[in-house]
Amino acid sequence: MNYLGIDWGTKKIGLASGNDDIKIASPLLFLRVKNLSEALLRIKQVIEAENIGALVVGKPNKLDSANVVSQDWQRFFVEIKNMGLPVFVEDEKMTSILAQKMSFELPKKDRNDDVISAVLILQTFFDGNKQK
Repeated sequence: MNYLGIDWGTKKIGLASGNDDIKIASPLLFLRVKNLSEALLRIKQVIEAENIGALVVGKPNKLDSANVVSQDWQRFFVEIKNMGLPVFVEDEKMTSILAQKMSFELPKKDRNDDVISAVLILQTFFDGNKQK
């Protein structure tokens, strides 16, 4: 099954893909969006184009509190769940910091913290579910 890793933001969304055969996340796409409706439409298009069977969404938590999530993310998450695919949540704490550090090792044209964060979110999911 193909998975889509999502690093959500109100204006920028990073996407990564992978499948449960090899369990390696790869950079896919960066989306710049104006609103929730546009974000959902574009994600649906990627789901169809990439034959995605499940979603892994990064849950943004503040470093000082594991249960604080914005209302915008909660609305996004509800809409993503309404798409009818299995949805898994991964804590994305520290992914932005790691992504920034990792991006320095990439050629300038390939640097995108949001996509790298999506890769880290999806790879964390795969690494935590190796028994499947």
